[in-house]
Amino acid sequence: MTTPITGETWGDEIDRVRDHLLKEAQQPFAILRSEYESARRDFLTAIDGVSESQAAFRPGTGEGEEAWGIAEALRHIASIETIMADRLRLLGSGRPAGVKATYPGFMEDVETRRLPELVDALDASSSSLLTAIAAIEGHERLDTLAAHRRFGDLNCRGWLAMHCLHLQDHARQINKIKAMAGYPPA
Repeated sequence: MTTPITGETWGDEIDRVRDHLLKEAQQPFAILRSEYESARRDFLTAIDGVSESQAAFRPGTGEGEEAWGIAEALRHIASIETIMADRLRLLGSGRPAGVKATYPGFMEDVETRRLPELVDALDASSSSLLTAIAAIEGHERLDTLAAHRRFGDLNCRGWLAMHCLHLQDHARQINKIKAMAGYPPA
């Protein structure tokens, strides 16, 4: 999904993103799951054919996520998705999302930088997320909220919608890395 609210960064677009997330939070999981699967396909397409040396390449400049290479982006998504699965399950069950706190750039739950292991970690984290959705779908509580650091209170569906944007953002990041000077040819 390409929308004007997603770009290279969310920047100062807090209100439009929040409005989008609140609208998406009204959609049933069947639609949101389809959007997640589409965002995930785009993310995996961005890493299709990436070699071990390309995954290890890091930009020579930048701070935080801008200094990441592909391996770091993969570690980040695999780490966040397992936490997101817990958050969705808890919120959808009507319980506070007292899960591990994360911060921008969180990737500590996946230590490897080896591409095959990262792809395995992504598959496992996606499976965990889809299992969490299946556990609550059809009877999820929408009145239990957890605050996102920038976009405010979101229910379980809003958090999944946020993660879809998150995947799209990192797919764009990977494609940008692949176009950088110095990126290995293979």
